[in-house]
Amino acid sequence: MQNKAKMNKLSLIVKKLFMTKLQFVKRLKELRIASGISQANLCKEIDIGQRLYEFYESERYSSIPTHKNLIKLANFFDCSIDYLLC
Repeated sequence: MQNKAKMNKLSLIVKKLFMTKLQFVKRLKELRIASGISQANLCKEIDIGQRLYEFYESERYSSIPTHKNLIKLANFFDCSIDYLLC
């Protein structure tokens, strides 16, 4: 019984992380498009690799930016890290 409860809790955590990733992808795309900047130009502006950024905007991959890159993105879009992730 205890193992089943642990598995249910773990399942809820995984589901929440997945939903956070989907929200992050949506927000990031919306911010970039609203700014009128391409992925390539954004990557040059904040000095990150374009392929890495493509992973950030992809629902297929579970890439969430490092703290350093979250700061770069938040500064560029003039928003908080919390806004990007929540």
